[in-house]
Amino acid sequence: MLVHNVIAPNFGPLGARLDDMDARAATGRVAAFKVYTAWGPGGQGYSLEDPAIGIPVIERARAAGVRVMCAHKGLPLLEFDRAHNGPEDLVAVAARYPDMSFVTYHGAYDRNRTEGPYDPASATVGIDTLLRALDDHRIPPNANVYAELGTTWREVMSRPDEAAHALGKLLSRVGEDRVLWGTDAIWYGSPQPQIMAFRAFQISAEYQQRFGYPALTPEVKAKVLGLNAAKLFGVDPTATRSTATPSPPATPLAAGKDEAAWIGDPRHHLDGRATRPGLAALAGPVTRREVLVSRHPGTTWYGLALVTALPALRSGGWRCSNGVVVGGRWCREPLTTNLVWTVVTDRKTSLAGRSGGWRCSNAWPS
Repeated sequence: MLVHNVIAPNFGPLGARLDDMDARAATGRVAAFKVYTAWGPGGQGYSLEDPAIGIPVIERARAAGVRVMCAHKGLPLLEFDRAHNGPEDLVAVAARYPDMSFVTYHGAYDRNRTEGPYDPASATVGIDTLLRALDDHRIPPNANVYAELGTTWREVMSRPDEAAHALGKLLSRVGEDRVLWGTDAIWYGSPQPQIMAFRAFQISAEYQQRFGYPALTPEVKAKVLGLNAAKLFGVDPTATRSTATPSPPATPLAAGKDEAAWIGDPRHHLDGRATRPGLAALAGPVTRREVLVSRHPGTTWYGLALVTALPALRSGGWRCSNGVVVGGRWCREPLTTNLVWTVVTDRKTSLAGRSGGWRCSNAWPS
């Protein structure tokens, strides 16, 4: 894991912020510094070209041996100073410090603009502002300015025309060796849909010819998905960093054997947890069910029998004699009354009925 240390040099004494940068860099764990130039006290941002704030920050990072500077550009957040949210200052300092690398987070994309062909005459917001700044400062493709795709790709991937223009402009002008994958998945959940969409996406031959966009070959996609970042941060993508001792293959379930019966067998329990084949040797819980059980030691779950689409369930009922979650409480003692199951789906079942006087409305852990 690589650390990008976020700094806010316009909050508090600048000297203290610069000293913090030295201390962080001294740990040897900082791969880059990141700034939000549009964020500041009283809604006032700053410029990376400002000799009172921006330049001292870059000089200190450079002196500390951290040669990658990142800046949030585009995607205006709450209380952002839009006057300092464009990429012009980042590109200007990139021209001034050619021995450093500058990453434009989000590629300057802005939801308030639908991306189309590059038009320098109207480049006031969005990716075009980055391209115009590169032109103004005569920075060629594949130089020391990078564009990151966090949130940007997620926003455009459902609109193929806009996606083609957004990616095409960045790849052709910033450079296919300078576009970095990003998902902002910490805000949106699993990045898998974004990854799948990017792997499948193509820029049409028509757009390649009309606008000079590159083809999204497997080689280009591999660069964007990780090889470009690996080179930027000095990571060898072919190196072996850890090894694992191979374990014997798990015994597969016999054809036609019910997984519910397997998991209900006490021989396949680990510390009170019903486990799957081959997982008995793993330390700690590995499924949501096991996580829940680990938080309540002593509770044995045979829940899979109740969430597998068995004929008995589809017929409308199941006699439950195991502990379950009912009424928001963990029932440690077996229930002896009937539970009526009204909703049964693949590994997710809702309880709707009465058992021992409790209204069962919790979803069975799966």
